[in-house]
Amino acid sequence: MSVNQLKARILAVLAESHQPLDPELNVPFAEAQPDQVEIYVGNADAEQESDTLQYTRLQDTKQLSKSAWAKDQSPKLDALALQDGLPLYLGFPGEPKVQIPSLDDQMMDGEENGGNL
Repeated sequence: MSVNQLKARILAVLAESHQPLDPELNVPFAEAQPDQVEIYVGNADAEQESDTLQYTRLQDTKQLSKSAWAKDQSPKLDALALQDGLPLYLGFPGEPKVQIPSLDDQMMDGEENGGNL
Protein backbone atom coordinates (compact mmCIF):
# COMPACT_ATOMS: atom_id res chain seq x y z
CA MET A 1 0.00 0.00 0.00
CA SER A 2 1.23 3.50 -0.79
CA VAL A 3 0.82 6.79 1.06
CA ASN A 4 -1.76 7.96 -1.52
CA GLN A 5 -3.73 4.73 -1.13
CA LEU A 6 -3.72 5.19 2.66
CA LYS A 7 -4.96 8.77 2.27
CA ALA A 8 -7.77 7.56 -0.02
CA ARG A 9 -8.79 4.90 2.50
CA ILE A 10 -8.82 7.39 5.37
CA LEU A 11 -10.95 9.80 3.32
CA ALA A 12 -13.34 6.95 2.47
CA VAL A 13 -13.73 6.06 6.16
CA LEU A 14 -14.38 9.72 7.03
CA ALA A 15 -17.00 9.92 4.27
CA GLU A 16 -18.70 6.66 5.34
CA SER A 17 -18.86 7.82 8.96
CA HIS A 18 -20.61 11.05 7.86
CA GLN A 19 -18.05 13.39 9.39
CA PRO A 20 -19.00 17.07 9.16
CA LEU A 21 -17.49 19.26 6.45
CA ASP A 22 -14.04 20.48 7.43
CA PRO A 23 -13.65 24.25 6.86
CA GLU A 24 -10.01 23.86 5.76
CA LEU A 25 -10.79 21.16 3.21
CA ASN A 26 -13.99 22.93 2.13
CA VAL A 27 -15.32 19.90 0.20
CA PRO A 28 -17.13 16.81 1.48
CA PHE A 29 -14.75 14.00 2.42
CA ALA A 30 -16.42 11.84 -0.25
CA GLU A 31 -15.25 14.31 -2.92
CA ALA A 32 -11.79 15.00 -1.49
CA GLN A 33 -8.69 13.80 -3.30
CA PRO A 34 -5.58 12.32 -1.62
CA ASP A 35 -3.47 15.32 -2.69
CA GLN A 36 -5.75 17.62 -0.66
CA VAL A 37 -4.72 16.04 2.65
CA GLU A 38 -1.46 15.04 4.26
CA ILE A 39 -0.53 12.32 6.75
CA TYR A 40 1.79 13.36 9.57
CA VAL A 41 3.58 11.60 12.41
CA GLY A 42 4.49 13.24 15.71
CA ASN A 43 8.17 13.73 16.48
CA ALA A 44 8.85 12.01 19.80
CA ASP A 45 12.11 13.94 20.34
CA ALA A 46 10.37 17.30 20.01
CA GLU A 47 7.69 16.17 22.46
CA GLN A 48 10.24 15.86 25.26
CA GLU A 49 11.72 19.31 24.72
CA SER A 50 8.47 21.28 24.76
CA ASP A 51 4.76 20.97 25.30
CA THR A 52 4.12 21.44 21.57
CA LEU A 53 4.13 18.30 19.45
CA GLN A 54 6.06 18.74 16.22
CA TYR A 55 4.82 16.95 13.10
CA THR A 56 6.62 15.48 10.10
CA ARG A 57 4.99 14.42 6.85
CA LEU A 58 4.83 10.64 6.73
CA GLN A 59 6.84 10.42 3.51
CA ASP A 60 9.61 12.58 5.02
CA THR A 61 10.33 10.15 7.88
CA LYS A 62 13.02 8.28 5.97
CA GLN A 63 15.34 8.69 2.97
CA LEU A 64 13.80 6.65 0.16
CA SER A 65 15.41 4.70 -2.65
CA LYS A 66 13.91 4.57 -6.14
CA SER A 67 12.34 1.18 -5.38
CA ALA A 68 10.42 2.66 -2.43
CA TRP A 69 7.99 4.50 -4.70
CA ALA A 70 4.64 3.09 -5.83
CA LYS A 71 3.12 3.46 -9.29
CA ASP A 72 0.98 6.35 -8.02
CA GLN A 73 4.17 8.39 -7.38
CA SER A 74 3.88 8.19 -3.58
CA PRO A 75 6.07 6.17 -1.19
CA LYS A 76 5.21 2.60 -0.28
CA LEU A 77 4.28 2.32 3.39
CA ASP A 78 6.62 -0.61 3.99
CA ALA A 79 9.56 1.61 2.96
CA LEU A 80 8.85 4.25 5.61
CA ALA A 81 9.93 4.49 9.24
CA LEU A 82 6.68 3.19 10.75
CA GLN A 83 6.36 1.38 14.07
CA ASP A 84 3.49 -0.54 15.64
CA GLY A 85 1.28 1.80 17.62
CA LEU A 86 2.65 4.95 15.97
CA PRO A 87 -0.19 7.49 15.76
CA LEU A 88 -0.82 9.05 12.37
CA TYR A 89 -2.45 12.45 11.98
CA LEU A 90 -4.49 13.61 9.01
CA GLY A 91 -3.99 17.25 8.16
CA PHE A 92 -3.59 19.64 5.28
CA PRO A 93 -0.49 20.30 3.15
CA GLY A 94 1.69 23.30 3.86
CA GLU A 95 2.63 25.36 6.85
CA PRO A 96 0.02 26.93 9.10
CA LYS A 97 -0.81 30.42 7.91
CA VAL A 98 -1.24 33.31 10.29
CA GLN A 99 -2.45 36.57 8.87
CA ILE A 100 -1.00 39.59 10.63
CA PRO A 101 -3.51 42.46 10.78
CA SER A 102 -2.85 45.18 8.24
CA LEU A 103 -2.96 48.90 9.04
CA ASP A 104 -6.43 49.02 7.40
CA ASP A 105 -7.64 46.23 9.71
CA GLN A 106 -6.32 48.10 12.72
CA MET A 107 -7.97 51.34 11.55
CA MET A 108 -11.32 49.51 11.11
CA ASP A 109 -11.00 48.04 14.61
CA GLY A 110 -10.21 51.49 15.98
CA GLU A 111 -13.30 53.01 14.35
CA GLU A 112 -15.48 50.24 15.77
CA ASN A 113 -14.08 50.93 19.25
CA GLY A 114 -14.84 54.66 19.20
CA GLY A 115 -11.65 55.77 17.48
CA ASN A 116 -9.25 54.34 20.06
CA LEU A 117 -6.44 52.19 18.66
